[in-house]
Amino acid sequence: MTNSKSLVDAIVKFRAATTSAVNFHDPDLTNSAITRRRHERVMQARSELLKALPSQPEAPKVNRETALAGRAPKSVDQVAMIQQEFSIVERLLAAGQPIEQIILNSSPARLDAILAHAEILPSTLRSADPTAVAEAVRERVFERLVETGDPEAVMARDAQLAHGRQVAWREVITGNIEGDRYGRGLAALHRTDPEGFEALAATASDPVTAADTGERVRHLDRVFGVGVSTAGD
Repeated sequence: MTNSKSLVDAIVKFRAATTSAVNFHDPDLTNSAITRRRHERVMQARSELLKALPSQPEAPKVNRETALAGRAPKSVDQVAMIQQEFSIVERLLAAGQPIEQIILNSSPARLDAILAHAEILPSTLRSADPTAVAEAVRERVFERLVETGDPEAVMARDAQLAHGRQVAWREVITGNIEGDRYGRGLAALHRTDPEGFEALAATASDPVTAADTGERVRHLDRVFGVGVSTAGD
């Protein structure tokens, strides 16, 4: 499990170390020696942050697709129940209710009926992109199942979030190591680990100082011909 606090702490330590590195000065050293020392310290800071890089996660074995596939009818009685529930869905659609509203008010049995008929719903058949519409219906059904507390759906949601959280933190950390200026991984982090995102955002340094440090680090990399890459990417 990803420990957000320890990762935030590691990034804060890295930022402080790189700021200190680019400002290193020793009057007893030549300018070239000072420049070399500064870059050595930057590389050391990178090496330390790299130790905190979460491992590359495996794709979860339980996900939205497996959770929904497991709901397919397996008996004649289940098929009959789905047909009965879908006839109710058809009447609600004919009365003018949008499928999104029907899903929000559906029981698990009715959700199964909608899921089984996602490709032939009127909104799907009328669309210029029926595949995308049917996929959106399945996504809404899954979200509703999570809301109702369906064990398989909740398990799949949690597994997807854990996987996405670890991937996002890897992106954020590699972005810091490589001097990314565009907030790599932050959007995914906000989605999968909002508390971790807020904790990281609260540590943001002065933007002018951060920009200056970043530019000086990139200058040092150019001087020493360093193209930064991270192990395990």
